[in-house]
Amino acid sequence: MNRSTRGGLGIFGALVGALLIHGCSSGGSPAGSGTAGSSGTAGTAGNAGSTGAAGSAGSTATAGTSGAAGTAGAAGSTGAAGSAGATGAAGATGAAGSAGATGAAGSSAAGNGGSTGAAGSTSDGGSDAGANADAGAFTLTSPTFKMADGGLVFPASASAPMNQSPELHWTGAPAATLSFALTIYDSTAQNTHFVLYDIKPTEVMLMANLPRGAMPTTPAGASWKSAFGGTPGYEGPGGGGINNYEIVLWALKSGKLDIGTMTLNQIHTTLLPAQSLGSAKILAKGTRNGL
Repeated sequence: MNRSTRGGLGIFGALVGALLIHGCSSGGSPAGSGTAGSSGTAGTAGNAGSTGAAGSAGSTATAGTSGAAGTAGAAGSTGAAGSAGATGAAGATGAAGSAGATGAAGSSAAGNGGSTGAAGSTSDGGSDAGANADAGAFTLTSPTFKMADGGLVFPASASAPMNQSPELHWTGAPAATLSFALTIYDSTAQNTHFVLYDIKPTEVMLMANLPRGAMPTTPAGASWKSAFGGTPGYEGPGGGGINNYEIVLWALKSGKLDIGTMTLNQIHTTLLPAQSLGSAKILAKGTRNGL
């Protein structure tokens, strides 16, 4: 064998050794990397071109241990449910109140000869009435009074010093009425001017300018009591100022009043209300010599 052939075999042997060494060093566990084996010493070219010895295989590295799993935390206990509150007892139902009685409306009267009618009178307990009175209401009207500034006023004839009683008409008196009484009350001065009482229950009007006297001839059977001395009879407004007056007709459950020594205010505020089945009134302003 010539020198060039021996040289080629030597190089071939070195390559085979290198491949063997590479195959041995690529092993190892996937779990842990083994230390790579050291490369074997390349064989020297022998005289006869013998193959170099293979390097030792690297030992397999020990796989690493897995960490212990953490323990699960204990579940929290469920809280106790709250107890339901007791149902409250229902309150007692209140009793219904009694309905108040409705006051009857008054009517308005037409003036004589097409003159302005008088304002509505008050009836049954003194409630003021308008022009449209309920049918059957106890009402008192008069053509004598005048209208001024939206209200009724006493004329000169029905005021001092003339003192002629006004003409009066009434309707709707209670069926059980046994007599009537008439008063004029000065609500500004709180003074009763007179009382005409024991008027028969069949009467439905009083004429103007009634005669004076304790026992007048008209209306028959009636009696006067007045406040200002002299002959008893009608006494109209006579003060210096303009006062408010109530002309009141009382329907009474007694056929004859016993007034004794009672004052006019006592008769007006105590006796007549106690005997009354109902009343009707006219409200008017007045002063001496009229308005």
